[in-house]
This record gives sequence, C-alpha cells and structure tokens, in this order.
Amino acid sequence: MNAEELWVPWGYDMHIHLRMGEVLKAVVWFSANSFYGGLIMPNTDPKILTGADAVRYFNQIRAICPGFKAGMTIYLTAQTTPKMILEAKETGVVWAGKLFPAGVTTGSDEGVSDFQVLYPAFETMEKIGMILSIHGQLPGKNIFFLDREEKFLPVLVQTAKDFPRLRIVIEHLSTKAAVQTVLNLGDNVAATITIQHMVLTANDFADGALRPDNFCIPPPQRLEDRDALRRAAMSGNPKFFCANDSAPHVSPKLKGGVFSAPVAKQALVQLFERHAQERMLAGFMAEFGPRFYGLPKGREQEMRKMVRRDWTVPASYPCGNDVIVPFMAGETLHWQVAD
Repeated sequence: MNAEELWVPWGYDMHIHLRMGEVLKAVVWFSANSFYGGLIMPNTDPKILTGADAVRYFNQIRAICPGFKAGMTIYLTAQTTPKMILEAKETGVVWAGKLFPAGVTTGSDEGVSDFQVLYPAFETMEKIGMILSIHGQLPGKNIFFLDREEKFLPVLVQTAKDFPRLRIVIEHLSTKAAVQTVLNLGDNVAATITIQHMVLTANDFADGALRPDNFCIPPPQRLEDRDALRRAAMSGNPKFFCANDSAPHVSPKLKGGVFSAPVAKQALVQLFERHAQERMLAGFMAEFGPRFYGLPKGREQEMRKMVRRDWTVPASYPCGNDVIVPFMAGETLHWQVAD
C-alpha cells in the first residue's frame, strides 16, 4: 500500500533562471517554496558579467525573497580575465563561472566559440576553487541540433584533462553518451539532471504536432537517453545531482526552456516513487550538489513533508500583464508540498 505522505529533504535546485524585473518577481517564490536554495544563472538582460553585477542581482533577489539561499554565477566571455574571477570570488556570493557556447541557447550571444580563450580564467578558477559550470552543447550551423551535446563531449574531456583540479559541472544532461562520459572522468567532474529530461523525449515536443512548452535546450532526446538519465539520478552516484533548469518565458513562448519551478519537487517525488527509489532523493536533492560545490551545511537537509493529494497544474501563472505557462500545464500530479 502506498504511503500517504513522504518526508523529503528541503534540498537545493542547482540551476535556476529567475530573469529580472516582473518575471523575477513572479517566479522566485516558486523555487523558494520548494527548495532551500539554488544556483542562479547569469544570462539575464543585462548579463551578470562581474562580481559587482552578481552582488546587485543577489540583492534584488534577497529584497523579494530574503529566506532563499541564492548562489550566484558570472557569465564567462572572451573578455573575462583572471582578475575578474578573483574579484567575483571575493564577493562571497558567487559560486561558479558559467560557460555558454556562443549561440546555442537563450542569452548565449556573448558566449565563446574558442574555448581555449578562457584557459587563463580556468587556471585561476582551479587555483581558488571556483566551479566551472558548462552548458554543454557545441555550436555550429552544420551540427544537427539533437547532436550538439554529444559533439561537445570531447571539449569536456579535454578541459578536464587540461585542468585536473578544476571542479567542472556539465549542466542538464540529455544523452546516454554524456552520462557515460561523466562516469569515465575523474572526481573533479560532475553533472546535473533535470526533471524534464527524465520525463520527456523528443516525441513530447515534435511528434505529430509541435508542443513548444515542452521544448527546452538541450532538447529531450530518445527513450534510451531518458532512461539512462533516470538510472544516473537514482543510482546514488554523487556525480549526479538535482538542477532543474527552470527557464520561464512569457507566453507565447518562442524560445527553448520550460518553467519547471512550480512542479519540479512534486514531479521528482512522483518519478522516484514510481521507481521505488524514494530513498535516493536525499542524496540527489540535498547532499551531492552542496558537497561538490563545497557549501557549508545549512538547512538543505531538513526534512519537508509531501502529501499524496492529486492536483492539476494550472494552465498559466500571471506575470505582470503577461502569463507564463508552466511545465506539465494541465497535467495531474499526485504529490504536493505540505502547507
């Protein structure tokens, strides 16, 4: 007989897009209501390029939602210098530098194509213990969009070889090949897995009809890729941890990204329970990510009650004069975060 309640850790979501302005005000509470804290992405408008930018953004978030433990990132460009890395680390709020290959996703227009141009920054990050967070897709008009992650993997392998003490996180895995590559690399390389990549396949956004609200970047892939991600997330291997890449866009959504924050924890509990792996949620959500990032122990391991109670995900949420369509809109989930 299935339990009517589960106690799960408060946890961290180690990849969140909060945007700015009205969107920030509308979406930050969804992450804060489910997770103790999270890692905030820097591809905003304007972008978070320096430690000073990160402090200003951090203060904006804290003014709206003071109890949420936000870790900041800076956006790495060809102009990022070792001095900028040191200054960002000294702020005390920057946890990582984020690498976007140029042109592969929202806000990646200032990303890089020649990854070795960032080697001086990487060397400094390695020395001071700052995480390198990577959006792992290779740009290029001649690369089929479903192949971009797998084509990027040699770059990951070479970077890990050239900087063996640099802690690297390759974000939002989408392929079986990426899972195996991370397993083959040393302890300095970890990866994040999102709820959407464990639920969706390419059929869910482009089979018979286009469903843009199920399209994210990197896109969901084949059944075997989805299943490999599930196995990795539920394996208890500390190389893999929770980061849901919640990426809100006002409707109509014309860019890749799903707004997963309103459903991420509930859907994770539902998925892990369906596979009888509830015991693996603690490591995946609250232990492995903070440990890899070297965070001091906080309240992320406090237990929060989930109750079995069906609810329908709203069709949209208000955002100023617009609306944002959430991931799984209109679907029924069987777990709720207890009041």
